[in-house]
Amino acid sequence: MSEKNNNDPSRHTTGWVARDSDGYLALFTGDKPVREVEYSGGVWLEPDDMDGRVAGIPVGMFPSLTWHDEPLAVEITLKPINL
Repeated sequence: MSEKNNNDPSRHTTGWVARDSDGYLALFTGDKPVREVEYSGGVWLEPDDMDGRVAGIPVGMFPSLTWHDEPLAVEITLKPINL
């Protein structure tokens, strides 16, 4: 990860977003996920550990991304917030 600038506490990294065949939208931070259909019916998994999803994200994000598309490369920004 790299800092945007010295005054910005945000941290940036890259990852992938992929949509499973059931519409579930997942975020990955490792290698580009691979399509798995033999055992699951249609999910994306990280190639190394086959269980590398970081998180589900709202299914309404990236509405044009479908199961038939390749995973989408994304920039991920993590920024502290006050709750």
